[in-house]
Amino acid sequence: MPVMLDEEMMGRDDTIIGFPHLLLCIGVVLVTGNELWGVHISSQATAQQVFNAFWGYCTGRGLAVGAVTAVYGGCNWNVRYGPPNQPATRQAWEAEMTGFANHMGYHGAVRGFDFSIIAPKDGAYMEYRRQIGGTQPCRIFYKRHEKTVRAAATHTPLAGNADVVSYSIRNGNFRLLASPSSGITGKVSTFHSGVMHEVDYALRLVQFNV
Repeated sequence: MPVMLDEEMMGRDDTIIGFPHLLLCIGVVLVTGNELWGVHISSQATAQQVFNAFWGYCTGRGLAVGAVTAVYGGCNWNVRYGPPNQPATRQAWEAEMTGFANHMGYHGAVRGFDFSIIAPKDGAYMEYRRQIGGTQPCRIFYKRHEKTVRAAATHTPLAGNADVVSYSIRNGNFRLLASPSSGITGKVSTFHSGVMHEVDYALRLVQFNV
């Protein structure tokens, strides 16, 4: 099962990182040859602070900027940036992601998915799955929050690593979380399947270089 990151949680896994209930938030993922590193950032006002803490978390566990091969940031542009469906919303997303990349000293591709296209009532779940040898560094899956069910599951952290923490914006402290993950499945009903949707990369994935 994936590592699940709620608001101001950061962690790493060798295969999957999931972000439950992205509403006003953005889920950021760094891809390396062996792992995914992720952070769930809530407010725009504190986004750079949280990301800076996240990068400190990463480097403290041995991640070097040269190991990062791709960067992702997924959110609802209309909700996080507004006004809806205007060129300024993409510009705001690019500006936020550029700020993150600049702090790391990263140069390369930045990718994202704007899930306002699915018009969720209460945010969305997004899941990044590291792909080896594919056309995309990650496969991205999503589901409207109101169509998901959260179920208990067990996650085995990377051997010997405290790999998930919660960050306090108020005091700048980290709190280690022993087993923060749980499974997400789709609600099965008469009208909706329980299968998560995969991003149409050709049509919906956006990219720019920093």
